[in-house]
Amino acid sequence: MPGLYFDALVRMVIEHSKASTWRLAVREWDVIGCEEDPARRRRCICGHESPVLRFTIKNRVTDSVLSPVSAECLQRFGREGISDDVDCWRRSFALMHLVERMEGAPAQSVDMRLLDAKLLRFLYDRGAFRPTGTDGFRSYNDYAFLVDMLGRSYISSDEQARVDAIVRDQIHPFLKAFASAVALRREPAGEGGPNAPKARTAPFRRISRWSRARNSVK
Repeated sequence: MPGLYFDALVRMVIEHSKASTWRLAVREWDVIGCEEDPARRRRCICGHESPVLRFTIKNRVTDSVLSPVSAECLQRFGREGISDDVDCWRRSFALMHLVERMEGAPAQSVDMRLLDAKLLRFLYDRGAFRPTGTDGFRSYNDYAFLVDMLGRSYISSDEQARVDAIVRDQIHPFLKAFASAVALRREPAGEGGPNAPKARTAPFRRISRWSRARNSVK
C-alpha cells in the first residue's frame, strides 16, 4: 500500500478513535461485518482500492463505524484478532461458493481439509449451526461433531454423510442467506480517497447474527 493511502487510513482511524496515536487507536476497533462485492463498486476508506470483500469496523469506545475497509488495510492494524476475523470471513465466503459448485455434483463430498477449529468456532459463534433432530435439537452437538472429525485419518461413510448434511443444510444456507441480505442493501458507488472531506461512516446494522463485536482487547 503506497504511503499516501496508509496515511489516509491512519488519519481516518485516529479521527474516529479516543486514542490520539495509531498504536493505541487500533486497539479500539473490532470487525463487525463483511460484504462480498464482486463488482468492486466502492473504494476502501483509504481510497486505494475497491475491495471484493468489504469489511465494516466499529470502535467500542466511541461507537464510530467505518466502512468499507479492505483486508489489506485491516492487516495494517497489526492485531491478531482482526487478522483472524479477516481470514475467517474470507474462507467462509470461499466455502459458500465451493458448496454451490458442488450442488451440480451430488456424489461429491465435503473435504474436511477445508475446515479447521478456528473457522468452525467462527461460524458457531455467529449462529451458522441450528438445532435439528439429528443433533438432539442442540446446535452445539453438530459443531462439536465437526470439530471431532478434524484430523481424523478415517471417516466412516455415515460420518461423512453427516458432515455433508451439516455443511449443505446448515452452514451453506446460513452463508447464502447472509449474502442475500447484504445484496438487498447495496449502496451506490462512492468516491473517496486521501483528500475526502469526511470519513465514510454508516450506522451500525446487525445482519442476522453475523455482526458481532469482540469484547476483548488484543
